[in-house]
Amino acid sequence: MKQYGANNKTVDDKEKKRIQTKKYRTSKAAAENKAANNAYMRNYRARTLNQKVKHNAYMRAYRTKPKTNIEVSISKFHEMIAEGPLYICSCCDQLW
Repeated sequence: MKQYGANNKTVDDKEKKRIQTKKYRTSKAAAENKAANNAYMRNYRARTLNQKVKHNAYMRAYRTKPKTNIEVSISKFHEMIAEGPLYICSCCDQLW
């Protein structure tokens, strides 16, 4: 059975891997890549900040709405059902 993660690598293989990783990191650290990533993150943070502000304003307005008590809810329900059904399905006899 093959042993995954075993230390069967030679010193030469480890050195090749180290050099390859170093090259990869330096290529990703180019100035234009950093500038592009910084611009993207700046736009992302601004966008998420606007979303947070909008959400906070919505929640603040939602919380300040007057709460209805059970009597008001019951009376609204009775007013709605006083008209009766608007439509009766001829196929399944459901009330709409």
